Amino acid sequence: MDFFKMLTATSGIKKKSKGAIAFSSSSSATPASPKSSNSKKSKKKKKTNRPRSLSDASFDGEGVKLTTSRSPIRGASSSASLASKTSASPSVSQELRLHQEQIVSFRRRLKLHIGETQNCPDPMQTFEQLRLPNPDSQFLKAYKRQILNNIEKGRWKEPTPIQMQAIPALIAGRDVIACAATGSGKSGGFILPALIWTGEERGEQPKTPEKKKKKKSKNKDKDKEKKEDADQTGKVKTLLLAPTRELACQIHREVVRLGTNRPTGLNAVLLSKTNSHQISTLGGSSGIDVLVTTPMRLCGVLNDVDLSEVRLVALDEADRLLDGGDNKGARKQLNSREKKKPEEEGEEEEEEEDEGHIQNKSMSTSFVSQVDKILTATPKTAIRAMFSATMGPAVRELANTVLRNPVAVTHGGDASGAAGANSDIEQELHFVGKEEGKLVAIRNIISRGIKPPVLIFVQNKERALELYNELKYDPIRVDYISADKTQAARDEAIVNFRMGETWVLIATDVVSRGLDFKAVNVVVNYDFPNSGVSYVHRIGRTGRAGRKGRAITFFVENDFPALRGIANIMKLSGCDVPRWMLEMKKERHSDKKRREKFGIKRKDIDTTPRSMKKTKNKRSKNNNEDD
Repeated sequence: MDFFKMLTATSGIKKKSKGAIAFSSSSSATPASPKSSNSKKSKKKKKTNRPRSLSDASFDGEGVKLTTSRSPIRGASSSASLASKTSASPSVSQELRLHQEQIVSFRRRLKLHIGETQNCPDPMQTFEQLRLPNPDSQFLKAYKRQILNNIEKGRWKEPTPIQMQAIPALIAGRDVIACAATGSGKSGGFILPALIWTGEERGEQPKTPEKKKKKKSKNKDKDKEKKEDADQTGKVKTLLLAPTRELACQIHREVVRLGTNRPTGLNAVLLSKTNSHQISTLGGSSGIDVLVTTPMRLCGVLNDVDLSEVRLVALDEADRLLDGGDNKGARKQLNSREKKKPEEEGEEEEEEEDEGHIQNKSMSTSFVSQVDKILTATPKTAIRAMFSATMGPAVRELANTVLRNPVAVTHGGDASGAAGANSDIEQELHFVGKEEGKLVAIRNIISRGIKPPVLIFVQNKERALELYNELKYDPIRVDYISADKTQAARDEAIVNFRMGETWVLIATDVVSRGLDFKAVNVVVNYDFPNSGVSYVHRIGRTGRAGRKGRAITFFVENDFPALRGIANIMKLSGCDVPRWMLEMKKERHSDKKRREKFGIKRKDIDTTPRSMKKTKNKRSKNNNEDD
């Protein structure tokens, strides 16, 4: 039975059903069209310069077919192969139209929104349909079988909707900007293509037959060049960037798991403080297949690592890496940098090296400058991918300056590109009066019986320590994580939480991005989030991979100006929200920016009686006078 009959016969099947409709991604059934005499005359391709960085990017928006420095991509899209034959046969044109209608119907059922782009590769339905850049490569075929075995061991039954479209697009050599809800498998959407492209890089090197030894080599320079080409020391094949070290560690674990038992071995490196001084020798003579790092850590060793052969660059939590909170300021800084003279820019860089800073002075706390330097060091032909759960219009505008004719994929939400909060999370808003009522409310929740593991988010690191000191004497296993802790202590806190030794983990927003904690049942926003983006990522630690979750958010009188924005996010994800919250007065833009940047001043979390506080203050004064 062909796909169209199956589609009409099974139109009532739900999207999560195992018996989902399968479609053919090949065009083998199409009749070959006779070649015309004019087909031999090939048109010359226009040379297009890929923007190498955020600062020197320029793209006219026209559809450009991406070709890599290696062999041309074959079998990338069945729609494209059918389109090449439409001019010769009306039947082929009709078949192409039918095929496109089937694909559109399939995407509609999965709630996949594709931006305006040409020749978008067809989605895949199962991991077995994973396409290869070079289908004739025996090495890639063997490597694909091993990856499928690793996927099966990890109990990945079928690709998620975002993976169904993002993976074929990246393997086809297209730039991708993907937006999907938290816990939807975005990491797998770029890890699998990264492994495939490293396999193509390693496996497609032709083996030259051994020649007889010559008495004297006439061209010594050529022999040296061949040795240098064979030596891949310090060269990176694929690059994966994350905003925090915790998220980078998680991505590295998944890369190692999915790429284990590779025929030629997998050199996956997590760049850290301990091994950064050895970056040029970590991969050995074969180079580094996958490098996972944060932008700041990589910028510190950019002179010691070779990114000239990078095939794929993926940015996880791209809105954070592109400074999603203040994109207007980032664009102003980039524009001012473009207007600078080369001599002035060089002088500024020399000053930075003397002071020991990685970022520019004008962008000292910005990820944009770090990502800009990294993308400048990568080749123009490198595939670029950006993934996040929150991709606002400002982020997309900035991302499009470095992506060439990207495939824009959004799962859920609407066609505007806003994925929103995960619909599997039950969201609640609790009014607790004043700051003192939060501690009473959290203890009431615990006393009624709460299923661990539980994540509690607070506004800053000081409040994380204060809340920990209040709850550590309660009958629960509690710990906290913040930027004040050492890296070893932060790693230990995360490991204990994953292993179940810690029931309740108090955290700041450092944990809200991308970290995948298995089966977190409840997320409590002890302090109201500063922005809607922060809210989406906080509650996204629960309700992951199809599980149900619960999110409780406390709010006080001072949080009323920001209440309307969070209520709208809840409504879009399918939650019941009181009407009065949605009809509240809209917050002024200047007040919103100030609150998102500095937060709200809150009272300390301290239940110590006043009399005891006075005695403590007297003792501290006396000790200072004695000293």
